[in-house]
Amino acid sequence: MYQVRHKELGVYQGSFMGTGFWHPTSDMPEQGYGEFPTYKQAKEYIDFLCSNECSVPLKAEDLNIEPYDKDKSEAMESQTEIRTILPLIKGTPDTILAGYSEPGWYFWDKSWYHLHGPFSSKEEAETVFAYYTQ
Repeated sequence: MYQVRHKELGVYQGSFMGTGFWHPTSDMPEQGYGEFPTYKQAKEYIDFLCSNECSVPLKAEDLNIEPYDKDKSEAMESQTEIRTILPLIKGTPDTILAGYSEPGWYFWDKSWYHLHGPFSSKEEAETVFAYYTQ
């Protein structure tokens, strides 16, 4: 297994809707590191990142391939922070995007794909969050 590191952005974590995420630049340690099963796949991704196909091409000299640090990635993923608990007000972009319309306290799961809530208080959200992240 391999991971890709950019000398300024950090370790590649993955992408969503054409946007790449890097640790620590993206401030999403709960995502862990992106992993490439083979050196060839990591190299192909670097080739893409440096090509005109990439919306913001990077410089090849700023990227390198290294062994996947599974222990560090899993440690980051397991340290999901409470900072994801948010008070969301009816009609805000986050609630509309997630299909929620009730005001209250919510939290995103570590994939940032599922929004949980609403909860009537921050304490209730923290209790469920603590259970969820065990």
